[in-house]
Amino acid sequence: YAALSYCWGGSQTFKTTTRSLSGYTEKINIDNLPQTLQDAIFVTWNLDLRYIWIDALCIIQDSDSDKAFEIGQMARVYSNATITIAATRAKAVWGGFLGERTMLGLECPNRVFSLPCQLGGEDLGNIILLPSIHEGLDPLDTRGWTFQERILSPRIIDFGTFRTQYTCQNSLGEAPCDGWSSQPIEQAYGAGLNSRVMSDLISGSYPTQDMLSYWLGIVSGFTNRVLSFPSDRLPAIAGMAECFGLILKDDYLAGHWRAGLLPSLLWSNPRLMDLLPRATGGNVDVPSWSWASASGHIIFHSFSTNPDDTTYFAAGVIECTTEPTDMRVPYGGVKQGELLLQ
Repeated sequence: YAALSYCWGGSQTFKTTTRSLSGYTEKINIDNLPQTLQDAIFVTWNLDLRYIWIDALCIIQDSDSDKAFEIGQMARVYSNATITIAATRAKAVWGGFLGERTMLGLECPNRVFSLPCQLGGEDLGNIILLPSIHEGLDPLDTRGWTFQERILSPRIIDFGTFRTQYTCQNSLGEAPCDGWSSQPIEQAYGAGLNSRVMSDLISGSYPTQDMLSYWLGIVSGFTNRVLSFPSDRLPAIAGMAECFGLILKDDYLAGHWRAGLLPSLLWSNPRLMDLLPRATGGNVDVPSWSWASASGHIIFHSFSTNPDDTTYFAAGVIECTTEPTDMRVPYGGVKQGELLLQ
């Protein structure tokens, strides 16, 4: 099956609800779907796949119970998909992603070219060509929910503003595309992790302390994206947390791991006012010591998590507990938490 990663762009008028579930089970009229969903189905057909997973249709949107359960399945949905269709260029579900592109991105290669040249005698040099074209971020690259969808997916066909590009977890080489590729693959994931590294992490081939450090990088990359609702701060990264939890075998505490709790508490925000959740619309249900309680981009101080490092912490953790919002989703939101230090 294919999985779709896309921007909602506001409230969805076409979605599965408790009222529409029975009718949708019988039939969904494709012509009535928003253009992005129609395009995704068209791509799925052309890839010779019979099934596609779309969150607005596969989750009962007015059922808190079903949403909580499905959020807990996100890691499985995207990591087990044959391919993820990324509607990267579409700002909203009605926009579609198979329309014509501007010629700018097709005609002008936005990458460094090194051309050999004769300097005189037998000396050779290089002429470096670097067009001053700044493409910026596509809509999908700014959204919080799509962060883990991209990292967890083994294969992605990415429909961007300037190109369509295919990336695969098993390849670190150049990703084939229908235009000019402007970035190495590893830069497309926002947290400094390419898909091969993520695959190695999930397979457990990295030491625990390295895993804890990578987690902080993931959180920093994730929080640099936008969420419509502050309460989604933890649920939107729950799939990634579950993957790490299966490897670390550690307690997950409102976005932190018990084994690396002290260094992960050393978080900050470049915008001081974002650290005041109740004043800026942050998540008031999350304990204030968690990075998830604040809005905006979170950065971590670069103290080593290696126990052999000379850095030591004067503080010690006596007790730390959190209570999940839904016990079926241990890596999702929390409704309370306590931390006692000495």
